[in-house]
Parts: sequence; structure tokens; C-alpha cells
Amino acid sequence: SLYVVVVLTCCVCGQQAFKTEPHNVTVRAGAIALLKCEVLRASGAVQWVKDGLLLGLQRSLPGYPRYSMTGDQQKGQYHLQILNLSLEDDGPYECQVGRSVSSRAIVSRTAWLNMQSKQSHLLPPSKEWRGECKWGKSARGTTLAMTDRSTKAANVPQQAPVIMGLENEEVKAGSFLRLVCMSYGGNPLATLHWTKNGEVLSTSWEEDVVSRRSSSVLKMEVKPEDNHAVLRCESVNQVSRSPMSLTHTLTILFEPAKVKLLGTFEAIERQEINLLCYTSSSNPPVHIRWWLGFTELNRTDVTISEGDNGGMMTMSNLTHKVSHEDNSLFLTCEAFNKGTRFSRVRSEELNVYYPPLKVWLDAPPPNIFLHSGTTLRLVCFSRVGNPTGQLVWLKTTSKHVYSQRGVSRELHLILQPSDNLATCRFCVFPAVSVKIMAKQQELRRGQMLDLDCLAGSSTPTANISWSLGPLTRLLTRLNLAGCPKTSKLSLTLESHHWKKRITCQAFSNVLSEVVNNFYTLNVLFPPEFSDEQPDQVQVIEDETAALPVKVSANPDEITCEWIFQGEKLIKERDPRYHFDDWTLEMVNVSRRDGGDYIIECSNAEGKNRTKLKLAVQYAPTVCMKSDPLYVNLGDTADLLCVADANPITYSMFSWKWMVREVDDLGEESEDEGTGLLTIYEVTRDRAGVYQCTADNGISPPGSVEGQLIVRCEFSVLVVYEEKMEVTGTVHTSVLTVINVSAALDYAVFTCTVHNSMGEDSLDIQLLSTNHPNPPSALKLLRVDHNSVTLEWMPGFDGGLTQNFRVRYQWAGSVSFMYVDVFPPTATVYTVTGLNPSTTYNFGQRYQYNGREQLCRQQQNTDGHHCWYFQLSLSNKAYDT
Repeated sequence: SLYVVVVLTCCVCGQQAFKTEPHNVTVRAGAIALLKCEVLRASGAVQWVKDGLLLGLQRSLPGYPRYSMTGDQQKGQYHLQILNLSLEDDGPYECQVGRSVSSRAIVSRTAWLNMQSKQSHLLPPSKEWRGECKWGKSARGTTLAMTDRSTKAANVPQQAPVIMGLENEEVKAGSFLRLVCMSYGGNPLATLHWTKNGEVLSTSWEEDVVSRRSSSVLKMEVKPEDNHAVLRCESVNQVSRSPMSLTHTLTILFEPAKVKLLGTFEAIERQEINLLCYTSSSNPPVHIRWWLGFTELNRTDVTISEGDNGGMMTMSNLTHKVSHEDNSLFLTCEAFNKGTRFSRVRSEELNVYYPPLKVWLDAPPPNIFLHSGTTLRLVCFSRVGNPTGQLVWLKTTSKHVYSQRGVSRELHLILQPSDNLATCRFCVFPAVSVKIMAKQQELRRGQMLDLDCLAGSSTPTANISWSLGPLTRLLTRLNLAGCPKTSKLSLTLESHHWKKRITCQAFSNVLSEVVNNFYTLNVLFPPEFSDEQPDQVQVIEDETAALPVKVSANPDEITCEWIFQGEKLIKERDPRYHFDDWTLEMVNVSRRDGGDYIIECSNAEGKNRTKLKLAVQYAPTVCMKSDPLYVNLGDTADLLCVADANPITYSMFSWKWMVREVDDLGEESEDEGTGLLTIYEVTRDRAGVYQCTADNGISPPGSVEGQLIVRCEFSVLVVYEEKMEVTGTVHTSVLTVINVSAALDYAVFTCTVHNSMGEDSLDIQLLSTNHPNPPSALKLLRVDHNSVTLEWMPGFDGGLTQNFRVRYQWAGSVSFMYVDVFPPTATVYTVTGLNPSTTYNFGQRYQYNGREQLCRQQQNTDGHHCWYFQLSLSNKAYDT
């Protein structure tokens, strides 16, 4: 058998509603405008409308390159962003959400985007202009009206600008540029300004009325950082739709600011040394070659990489095996550039250690017998080494006879019987002393410290090593036996080297003896903040906050200042401030004290600053976004509760119905400090007071109550009262409807009168107040040089007193002008203050269900005057 199981699922999708609607904004020209629209439970298509034109459904808004919809779509955010705002963007905007299966369409309030124009310049005085200016107030701002008494040239846009003064494509750094930007034509003449990489350099210009041109001169000293900079000259006048511009990208030739030669310039013979020569950024890149004395070295490896300001850095590595012939020769790095005729050299003298090349004795032959008591002359010769060797005479008994530095040494010995068969040889001894010498008198952070360690002669080889502090091994050097030894150390100084010791020691492996010396680093540096310096301090409102300062410096005479919101904090400003060793203590902290605090410390070496954020945590204060909230029966009710609290925590909001306890209050959610209680398909019995409570863990919690009112059909108590009056033979009956119901009372009422002779009846229809009907029979009654008189027939007033408004516009005007008809109910009105020889457009519009519609149009022509009539009228509740 076959079983069919049908599973029915029911999903409740609430009515879509606006969480945030757009507001009127005023933005300056060229800036970014943002109109916000946030939709709850968006199920229909969301799009923006400008001047009645739909912009499209895609968030990128194809066809409008400066327009896009931004925000988090998952949160229902459809904000309209407009880049580089211009005059054409000025106007009304609406956010519309289309209908869906589960919801009807909704339309936001109309938001006006007003562009704040840049300052305009009027026409310069000339013989052709003999007018006067009058200021008037329109419905949307101040307008400038000009009355022409004779002849006035038409306003026209300017020509594109040109730039003169750039004869060469490449400019050398250090030179001065004088550029002239010119814009011809235009009425009025154009205003000019220069920018470099978007930053304004100059806003001054001159106008030549006779030649009909504007010019602006830019003078600037060319620097390396101007390489690839974009210079732009922009011109604009009152009637140009957008600025015209001309750009030029600078190519700057500049030399390297520094050439450095690094490496070890001391080595033992036959040892390889590695040297580095590099240059800072330059354009074009430089070439590097090496010289030893007058001999060019070619064992190099050259690397060219990108540098600052769009230039290139050149780095050359040299590997060279030294010999004793290289001693005392200068090793030279030459950086040159044929294009800029640049050349710079860096040289260091090579110090090559090598032993004496030969040692020999001048003594009697071994087969010659010598008599006791005679004087024996012995000569020891040494061919020079580096450093110069020390000659030592020893007898067989290892007794030290004589020693002296040199290349030869005589020994006069009076022979004794004990000298029979005695031999002479070299001795073994450690270095006598170690001395450290520094080239710099004062040490500062960032400097290169050069130390020389000089150890006395030793036999055999002694090893020299450097160490920083008790653990850090810096450098080890091999040295020659029997010679004083020198070792060099280069160290880039940092602040953490302060008060540390650098130790140089000479160690003999044969004798296991060490001789050392140390050098204490006294590094001067401006204040530095410790890694333990906090960047944020949290405190609860009304408690005491301590903002610590952990700083070190040399010299340690430090002065510190606290800055908050651009003002220095002193105890006299607020008695709540207390300073303890630069630590700021603040009692009775309030939420207004929260923000970024800057601590700036200085000493004789300079100053430094850091930022510390004070996060003040406080209990929530809440309010209802709409109170009371009116919702139609069966629709979705959204109760929004907004909290001001710090911190904003998860599950901070809770709701309670003050009428009675229920198991399912509704759907609760929250987002960025806003709690939302959603009740789908609301019924009459869910009306009442609801309480929203926000608790972020800081007492006391904040609570607020808001009322939900459910508007229901057939829920209004309808009461009728009839009153009869008789005056002579006239009978009058008055029916009063109390609490008019749209469902029951908007109908036809019949009044029936009867007597013994018969009966009669009269039908009276009760209608709701509504928008007024459009006027009709629009006529042009009279025209003169500066006024127009109009007449119309009013339509049904919708049950309320209606008012009339005339709207008109002329060619070149930024917006419409509005004139309210007075008295309000008049049907004939004269529009005054018009200019002769000017075309004006009048139009008619009315608003129904939030949409602007066009009504009947009429156009009349009278000589050179042509009007397109449009009449606007309104009553207390609606606009037409």
C-alpha cells in the first residue's frame, strides 16, 4: 500500500518597516553625501527614487557612476552614497520597498539633499553692464535677482585651462618652477585654483577683462618628494556644470641624499672581507664602482630596488681577499650618475694584519769556541709586519733577558761558564693590558658608536671579543702573536643600551689568562614610553580613574603635560584633577570625561607623546523610539527601545507586558544599542503598556515604558443623536454622529419627512476629509513688464479650508520660486517682481498617497512672454 504524508509548515513573515528613514541633509559641493535607509524584515525590492525617477535595484546602481547603495545588507541597510556632489544631485529623494508575498509596499518620508555651492564671483564692472542687484527670499533659500536696465551679456561657461612654464618634461630637484594657468572666455570669467595630489596650493588668480581671460601663477621649489606629483589647475564659473581642469605629472631628477660604505676594514692576511656600498633613493639610479688605491675591483654584485619618492636605490656588495700589499691602501666606493653629473665617494683605509715575514740571527758559527769572560754580540733581525713585532731574548733557563719593539735588536752578553751550550728562543706571555677608546664624546639614540679596543702584545695568539652586558656576545677578532692588537666595534645606539657595559677582553688559550676592560654607555635620548604603558583605562562612572605614566629618559629631568580635547589639564581648571609623579587621578568621573587623553613628556633631548583612552562605563538610560506606537489590526508591531550605555553587551534588553504575564511576548532582538520587540499579526488584546529594560551589568538597569495602540475596524462605539426644532411652519431635524467610524458612517444618510398628505426624502452622503481636487479653468488675465495675473476655478476643498500656492521657474535658476496666495482662499492673484525679456515656467502638481503627480497643463503665448502654468494649492491635511 502507498501512504502519502503531507507536511504543512507555517512561517510568519512580518510586515516590512523602516528602522531608519532618510533626513534632509546639506552637503558642500564636491563632498560625499549619505542618505540613510534601514529596513526591518525587508522582503521586497529596495530602491531609491530621485525626482520621481527610480535609480535601480542593484547596489552598484549602473548608469549612475557616482551613486551606490552601501551598508550591511544582512542588517537591512540600503544607504545611498553620492560621491563628488554636484548641482544636479540637488533634489528630493525617497527610499522605497516594493511589495512582496508577505508584505505591502512602503515608502519613506521625502528627504531633500541640498548642495552648498562654492562662493561665486559676479561679473566685473564694464561699460555693458548697467544693472542693479536685489536680494529676495524664496521657499528654499536666498536667491540673487538681477534687474537689467539696458544690455547684459549672456552667461557662458569658460574654456578649458592651459598651463605654461613646463618646457622640459624633467625638472631637477632644487630648482624653482613658475607655472601660469590661463582660462580664456566665459562670462563671468573663471575662478582658478591649483592643487597638488588633491591638496590646494593656491586659490589666487587675476582677471583680464579686456583679453577675457583669467590667470593664476604658481611658484614652487621643486623637491624630491614632488616626483610623480600631479599638478592640477581647475577653472569654474557660475554657469559651468562642473570644473574644467588640466593635469601634469612632474618627473623630478634628484641625487641620493647619502652614500654609505659599510663593512670590516681590518683583516688578517689572506682573509676575505665583505663590504657594502649603498645609496639612498635617486632618480635616475646611480652607478657604483670600487677602487683599491688606483686599481678598480670587479668582484661586485649590484642590486637596484625601489626607493622613496619614486626613485631607485643602488646597492653594491664587494668580496675581496686581502694581502699584506693592501695594508694602508684606501678602499673607495664611487657613486656617479652621468645624467645629473653627480659623483660622490666614500673611502676607508685598510688595515691588514700580517706577521713578520722573516726572522734571523747574526751569531758566531756553531763550530767556533768562545772564551769565558769575553763579550758576545748577537743580533736578531725581523722583516717588518703589521703591527711591528716585539723582539725578545731568552736564555735556555727561560729567564727573560731583554725585549724591545723593532725590526732588529742587538744583545751583548758576557759569557759565563753557565752559558755553555745555552740556546736563545722566543717566550710565551699574555697581553699586558686592554684599553677601550671611543670616538664620540656624547652618545645619543640613533647614533653609530665606534669603539677601539687596544690589547698589549701577547705570545701566542690572543683572541679579542666584545660583549654587551653579562650575556650578549658582540664580536670576536683573530689577532697576531707578539703584537699589540686593535679591534673595532660599531654599534647603533638605542635607548635600552643606557647604563649597560661593553666589555672587551683578550684571552690566551695557552696560558688560560684573560685581560679585560669595560666601557659604560651613557646614551642620551628623549622620553620613551614603556611597553607596559597602557593604551586604555576603564572606569565606572562616579568612581576614581588613575591614568598612569610609565616613561624613561636621559637626562631624567622630565616635564609632562596632559591634554584632553585640545586643552591642557591643570588642577586649577578642575579640582577633580590630581597629579602624582605625572600620573593623573580623576575623582567622580562622568561619561563626559571619556575619550582620548594625550600625555606629552619632554627633556633636554626632545619630546614624545602617546595617547591613552579613558573608557567610562555607565548604566543604561533608555527611551522608546515611538511612544505611543499606532499599529493597524493584523499588522506587525515593532517596538524600538534605544539605550545609551557603555558597554553595549549581548542580551542587554528585556521586555515585559505590564497588562499581564504571557508565555510568548513576541520576537526579541537587538542591534548596536537598540532593542526590538516584534509582534506579528497583532490583535486587539495585545494593546497596552510595554516595559523595556536594559542591563549591561552596571547598576542600576534602565527602564522605560511605551504604549502600543491597536487601531481596529468596528471597534469604535458609534452614537447618533437627533434633535428636532420647529419654528413656525419650518421643521428642522439635525442628526449628530458621535465618534465617526470610517467603516460604518461614511455612507448615504436618508432624511424622510412625512405627514397625512404624504412623504418626501433627501439623501445626504457623509465623506471623509480628503485631499482637495485640482483647480480648473486656469486663465491668464493680464501681463505687463514685471507681473502676471492668473485666475482659476477652485475644486472641492476636501472638507477643509484649502490654500493656494503658485510655483514658477526661469531659465538658469537653481530651484523653483514659491508664492503663497493671499488671502488664502482667493482665486485671482498677481505674481510681481518678474524680470522683462525673461521666460518663466509655471506648473501644477498635487500629492496623493505620497506620490507627486502631474495635473492638466496649459500653455499660453503673449508676444515674447511664454508661460507654462502650474498651480499649487493645499489645505490643512493634504497637498495638491
